[in-house]
Amino acid sequence: MTDEKLSETYRHFNSLIWQVPSIGIAVATAVLYAAHELGLRTNQASNWVIDTRWMQFFVLEFGAGILFIMSLVLYRYRHFQTWAGPESVDSPPIGIWPKANRWLQFLICQITGVLLGLGAGQLFRLNYLLLVGVIFGFAFFIILEVRSKTIEEKIINKTVNSDSSAKAPLKGVFIFSKFFFVTLVTFA
Repeated sequence: MTDEKLSETYRHFNSLIWQVPSIGIAVATAVLYAAHELGLRTNQASNWVIDTRWMQFFVLEFGAGILFIMSLVLYRYRHFQTWAGPESVDSPPIGIWPKANRWLQFLICQITGVLLGLGAGQLFRLNYLLLVGVIFGFAFFIILEVRSKTIEEKIINKTVNSDSSAKAPLKGVFIFSKFFFVTLVTFA
């Protein structure tokens, strides 16, 4: 299969799939730098109304929220690419790597989990919360992948209509996020 045989829409979503993680890494880097700078201000005389630990927490969790949304956007782009693509892309042309999409999704989910864990660990001064964040990122990835497999099979079989399971809420993600925050509150 050559690149010319793929639709313009397929190539467009392939481009977007690669852009989301790169923007996500830039956001994560900026958030980590901002949190680090706030931590440096702790050593200096500060006239902040809010404690710098809380500000670091809010900065890190804001970044994690942005990355959570970007994870869901990447998840949707992968489905749109499957919808726009041919039946199978076993030997893709140069520049189109469908299997890389899974790794990009894993990367953005893990960065989200790390920011969640760092923010919680910074606020509550508990180092193990970073590990809880990493576990959250991995579980988030697994939930998206399980969901993705069923939706992509339906798309390939042409059984998905415009308002069916592609728009169903990700119940597992929200249940696990509740577990994460209950764990935070319990051990704080």
